Amino acid sequence: MKAPAVLSMVLGLLTAGTALAAAAGSAVTLQPSTLSFKQAMSACSGSLGSITFTLGHSRVASLPGVSDETDTSSAGIDTVTFSDDKTGKTAVAKANGHNNSVMAKNVQVKWKNQLACINPD
Repeated sequence: MKAPAVLSMVLGLLTAGTALAAAAGSAVTLQPSTLSFKQAMSACSGSLGSITFTLGHSRVASLPGVSDETDTSSAGIDTVTFSDDKTGKTAVAKANGHNNSVMAKNVQVKWKNQLACINPD
């Protein structure tokens, strides 16, 4: 009787993990960039912000009226929360400087695969 209960629990955890991965969004890999913040904001108009990578480091830019908070507790991996001050719309993105990837629920790649525009969740 214990084996079916354990199997059921394991399957439940796997299902929950799959659902969390799907809710987290998609990951994109970017090319290193030399874009200015002004260029990034122009290319991502209508988004909450943008993420690029230079020399293995993420560069985060939020659009006017949007605040961002970056958690850098993990070396090379930044978790960025964008918040539109007027509408309350938010988005969370993970920027991995080790492999130049960005994961967000609603991310759009632009500018020859060098720029990730982060849209509201």
